[in-house]
Amino acid sequence: MAEVNVLAFNNSFGPGFSNTEEPPENSSLSVPRPPSSELSAVLAADLWLWRVYPALLLILGTFGNCATIATLRRLRSGWSSISVYLTALALTDTLMLYSGLLTLWLRQSFGVDIFFRHIVACKLFPWLNNSLGALSAWLVVCLTLQRAASVIWPHRVSVICTRHRSYVVIVAVSVIIGLLYSHMIYGYDLLVGPELTQVCGFRSAEYSQFWGGVWARVDLFIYCVVPSVVIVGGNGVLVWKLTASTRRATQKLSAGQSLQNDDRAKKTSSATITVITVSLTFVCFSLPLAIYVNSVFAKLFDRGETSPFHYLLYNLFMLLYLSNFAVNFYLYCLTGSRFREAFLSMLPCWANGTTNIKRAATTNGTSVYSVSASEQNHNI
Repeated sequence: MAEVNVLAFNNSFGPGFSNTEEPPENSSLSVPRPPSSELSAVLAADLWLWRVYPALLLILGTFGNCATIATLRRLRSGWSSISVYLTALALTDTLMLYSGLLTLWLRQSFGVDIFFRHIVACKLFPWLNNSLGALSAWLVVCLTLQRAASVIWPHRVSVICTRHRSYVVIVAVSVIIGLLYSHMIYGYDLLVGPELTQVCGFRSAEYSQFWGGVWARVDLFIYCVVPSVVIVGGNGVLVWKLTASTRRATQKLSAGQSLQNDDRAKKTSSATITVITVSLTFVCFSLPLAIYVNSVFAKLFDRGETSPFHYLLYNLFMLLYLSNFAVNFYLYCLTGSRFREAFLSMLPCWANGTTNIKRAATTNGTSVYSVSASEQNHNI
């Protein structure tokens, strides 16, 4: 049997089991199962986890990502550069939920694997899932860097971080990532497994060695290590600038000026806190799987010392990683005051109760959702 791909634990979810309990020859297992001799109550908990939690992620993630796009379009700043990144991130996360999480859930819980249905699906889905996972990570990186630029050069943000440049960056990053993972279209193929069953696996032993060796480490750096380092560094800059801004605001002597600065600081800090929360959530949800698989699970697997408990931990960390694609909307609502108000205004029960307030604000020459041109690029 070819080397089982546990180092390349990425979000391809690769080809898994056929209709039999044993993995087919020359195949890649992204979510391994304990050997039959080691089945225990831990496996029952694992199966229950796969039946319930992915369904919850699909429901909450689909609603949240769609609500994110609708809310951003409602905001006057919905076409600012930061909102362009948030919209692209919501679209990417939604695609990842259905191309990755849904296919994995159907396989693990119901034994339905669409990878075996057609050669196009066998080649397309591993490439698509890898690309979407890496793209989501790098969109968070772009979001963090854009926010860092807006706090370092607040008076030039409207020139540096334009909507047009955001589109160019998103397209460029998408193309580069798609090309980096395009070798998977060549490397995956439909094969004949045990009992003449069709399985989707590596087309050759050479590609299997490339996948489990060089590419496993390159992929780890592409979608986890480098994004995490950049995000942590960018957040360090954001926290530093936010702390310095707050300290300067408290030192103002004029009461009127203090109030004005306090109002503007609240808008700026709210957007900064949102970006910090989203980016750090990505790091916290992604690193456990990377660390566990590469430092613990792979070594145990090579020595044949894995137990049902190790597989359960693997699946827990995998589902934690997949949660990345479902939680952003709820983080926006938790940390972004303007985003939360815009979303609530779309709810009929909330909108009816605030109609009079909106009309009064409009009468006074203000708008609930309007912001100045200089603030559109960095407020949420």
